[in-house]
Amino acid sequence: MFIEVISPDSKLFAGEVKQATLQTYVWEITILPEHMPLVSIIKPWLLKVIPTNTDSYSDKTFIFTNEQLTISIGNGIAYTDGSNIKLVVQSGNLGTESSIEDLEKELEKRNNIREQALENNDTEAVENADLTIEALKSHLSLQK
Repeated sequence: MFIEVISPDSKLFAGEVKQATLQTYVWEITILPEHMPLVSIIKPWLLKVIPTNTDSYSDKTFIFTNEQLTISIGNGIAYTDGSNIKLVVQSGNLGTESSIEDLEKELEKRNNIREQALENNDTEAVENADLTIEALKSHLSLQK
């Protein structure tokens, strides 16, 4: 099964996988080969995939645990037809681009922006801040 994960900035990951696990707004789902067709909104969290051949990624900087590759992803949309998975996400982090300190500073900054938006009754800014905060939390959990 082939998966492609893209963000507005780059292609985060593409390759053959045995399975992919991601978080929707309702539950966590695992997609296996021949999965029924599905389109879903995905929540910022950790995408976990098991590549069919981990050797092909040995020269890249991914975080592996028990042959499982983990990528922090932002809000997005998932589609599968059972043979292919496509994820279009707002943001993504492979776990090597940012330090924990930088992520914690950005999280604090976004929390302050959210508080200001709440004081101003700006619901759209609060929602945007919430999405960014969720993505930053997933990036932090990947780093830790």
